[in-house]
Amino acid sequence: MISSDGYGFENVSVESFILSPGERFDFLLTADETVGRYWIFAETTEVKNVASQTRPTPRHRAEAIFAETTEVKNVASQTRPTPRHRAEAILEYEEAGPMSDTNYDNWVKNPLNKNPHCLLSRCYVLNCPFDVSFVDNYNLKCLHLTDLTATESQTLEKENDFEERFYNFAFFGGGSINGRHWEYPPVSAASQKDELQDVDTTCKECTKDKACSCTHIETLESDKYYQFVLINDGDGSGYAHPIHLHGHNFQVVKQGFSDDIYQSTDIKCLGGGGTICNEAEWKDPNMSGRKLNSQISDKPVLKDTVMVPSGGYTVIRFKADNPGYWFMHCHIELHNLAGMAMTFNEADSKQLQVPASFPVCRNFPSEYGKKAQYLSQSSSNLLCTEYRMMWMLTACILYLLD
Repeated sequence: MISSDGYGFENVSVESFILSPGERFDFLLTADETVGRYWIFAETTEVKNVASQTRPTPRHRAEAIFAETTEVKNVASQTRPTPRHRAEAILEYEEAGPMSDTNYDNWVKNPLNKNPHCLLSRCYVLNCPFDVSFVDNYNLKCLHLTDLTATESQTLEKENDFEERFYNFAFFGGGSINGRHWEYPPVSAASQKDELQDVDTTCKECTKDKACSCTHIETLESDKYYQFVLINDGDGSGYAHPIHLHGHNFQVVKQGFSDDIYQSTDIKCLGGGGTICNEAEWKDPNMSGRKLNSQISDKPVLKDTVMVPSGGYTVIRFKADNPGYWFMHCHIELHNLAGMAMTFNEADSKQLQVPASFPVCRNFPSEYGKKAQYLSQSSSNLLCTEYRMMWMLTACILYLLD
């Protein structure tokens, strides 16, 4: 393994790696095995669910990553996961010659955690969303992002002062971040800021105990350093979330895992008597802010998408040096569309001003159209502009598809 999300790290050799939506990994493969054909497997990471259990235990979570579990199989008599849960490809050496048997179902398909090499010696799996061993193969060991050393040139951000913020990704009040269910603004936020004045961007109805729906926008100061503690805790947790921040790469400085997929041992939820995490803090004050520096490496890996483990957390750091409006969201599209997203208004005073003739973008029908009982020439022009924008967008999509 040599890089992730386009950013290099010191090479590590692994048996396999875990990839969440939005993440990218690059690797080098040395073709030094006996000439032949070799399976390439990609399996989903479902959880084994025993009927008597109310929720999966860490043992079942770990075992399910590469084991063929009852939940993966649709029919109990099946010997391997269905195509819906597994992608299969063949790595073929040029000198392998013709295949004697083209019926792939007759080929031996060892589960990934039964790799013969790993039954005899230690093997590594990169980017585990948990911190327990593989119970059916103790030679498999997890490597986490915090075990990697970046090769990219970067500012050592632990030397800088920064602001720390907590963001909880959960299904509380629907998909949400800190209990704020994302609603798209009715206008283009970057080019029509004056029209955002009537939009609830501060989420006034939300509290530490209550969820709400709003156009959740927070401000980032220019050239300031930030530490985000991305958590998955309290009511509405139980799913791991790959989180993507637009406009930035960031340092992954710490990850925390828990035996309880609903609650971290390091995070204190401040709502609902400790069960609602719309607001949160560290249980141990010695982990807050720069006090965390003693626990992080000098060259943490750079990413733009990172998994927040269920019942755990991921701590990232970055510099707000890219003026604009930037989206942060869960990269599982279903969760994103369900409202697990928000926007940052970064370095507002340094953002480029749009030209006076720049096309406008609004909901259709817009509030302007609703208020006009009879269209004047000026309001008609506004609506015509909206129609033109719709046609421009359609033409752009057709061009991209061509």
